[in-house]
Amino acid sequence: MRKNVVLMMAGVLFAVSGLKPEAWAQDEAAQPEVFVAPVVPIVDRELEIRLFSAPAAQELTFSVSLEGKAVFEGRAAPADDGKVAATWTPTETGFYTVRFDLGDGRAVSREFPVVWTDLYFLTWGVLWPDEIERVRYVLAHAVIAGKVDRHPMSESIPMLKKRGAKLIKWTGGARGLPEETLDDETIERLVEEWSAPIRDGYDGIFMDEFGAWPTPGEIRRLASLHEAFAELRKQNPDMIIMPANGGALLREEGSMYKASEAVALLETYPQYITEFTATHSIKEHIDHRIMVARNTDLIHYGKGRNTALILLGTRCSPTAHEEPVEPELEDYVRYIKKKAPEMRGIAFYGGRYGTMIETQDRLCLEYFIKPVVDVRAIKFSDYSPRVGEPVDVLPEIHNLGGMTAKRVRVNVYAAGPGAGSRSLIGSLEVERIGCGFRDIEYQGDDTVPSGEPEFQELDGNTYAVYPTGKTQVFLARTTRKLTWTPTQKGYYRITAEIAPPEDDQHTILDGALEAQILVR
Repeated sequence: MRKNVVLMMAGVLFAVSGLKPEAWAQDEAAQPEVFVAPVVPIVDRELEIRLFSAPAAQELTFSVSLEGKAVFEGRAAPADDGKVAATWTPTETGFYTVRFDLGDGRAVSREFPVVWTDLYFLTWGVLWPDEIERVRYVLAHAVIAGKVDRHPMSESIPMLKKRGAKLIKWTGGARGLPEETLDDETIERLVEEWSAPIRDGYDGIFMDEFGAWPTPGEIRRLASLHEAFAELRKQNPDMIIMPANGGALLREEGSMYKASEAVALLETYPQYITEFTATHSIKEHIDHRIMVARNTDLIHYGKGRNTALILLGTRCSPTAHEEPVEPELEDYVRYIKKKAPEMRGIAFYGGRYGTMIETQDRLCLEYFIKPVVDVRAIKFSDYSPRVGEPVDVLPEIHNLGGMTAKRVRVNVYAAGPGAGSRSLIGSLEVERIGCGFRDIEYQGDDTVPSGEPEFQELDGNTYAVYPTGKTQVFLARTTRKLTWTPTQKGYYRITAEIAPPEDDQHTILDGALEAQILVR
């Protein structure tokens, strides 16, 4: 178990947040509470474990566990005002529990997730205090209008900061700029305006109404803005930059966003588009958004800040309010996850009536934080086998979520020619499907001829590793095999199904896939 604990007193937290100490005092909990920062911690990156309203004591014992096994423990002395934080670096994804022993048999704990890469969850507008109490994940990045210490919803600010949220300041983006090359004075002014929220205590900016027409003048303007974005990043290395594109994403914009490590928000408002264009192909619109973002290399697997997210409307049309709203929202999130699993998060724009905020929070958890298991293909060793001859059936299962998937069971069925029912031909047990990438090093096996690869096993997969250096492997998918012998001629329907998890440890996206094979 790890023992290295770094204590941080409350004054340091004020300095980091940019808020005045008295702002924190507005949200003092009557009972001790535990939070982690950031809201969704990342593996191999230091996080803070914060205890608020700690009882007066010489020392407090706390521990962190994963799946019931202790992985970290320490003792911490609280500050005079009852606040204390410790830093810790997790090395594995999963749902952890931190527990503080308060003495006299009392304890306080909190479960929190650790994912493999940066995730961005954005909800529009200021979260009301009662909303903050009902959600955990959509407050990861909240858009706030106005200055931190003067906003009419300022009582929400310390509650959000306390929970490890990042506050994003709304700004009008690049509206009103000439359709030509910008002079140095204009670029300097833009960088100054976009940097001001950081000095006010914000963590980033939401640049609304961004985008350009592909005209020669607009392209020249984008070249100037590229320079402004680069300077903005240089002056604010930790800033979250979120430009929102309402129109088509141009190649020049994609290059600008990537170079400045921005998070591009691709505005997609299904009800608004349907109402004003009378279209029936919103998912085709989403497909195009994803295709362009992928072709400009804005969405990709890996660690780093830059990416692109769909900014999904939640009934932002002034008149359209068809019901039910929330099931439709989840349908779009599932579609986005299926089409662009490398899109690292989701953003929501529009009303938060009814239980909308809880639904947004659940969607972030179910489809981006938890493991998301999906059958993506069924392959065969022989696509036209003969009766009585064995054939290998190879389902390909992917993990599209933020954590390693564990204990996944896949059942495979066959329905013969004219058969009205199917029969089970075998089951596969997948102990682990990882997430992200890993470098595998050549082990220098003397039995392998010079220049030939050696084969290494990892999580049930076999990888060829060459002696020339490290081999990067993609852990988030696996192909497993079972052997089946057909008993009659004709077309068979082969179905691979993911069995429901016993303890809800992962989300199933498309849990069943069917393929056809001809037996001669």
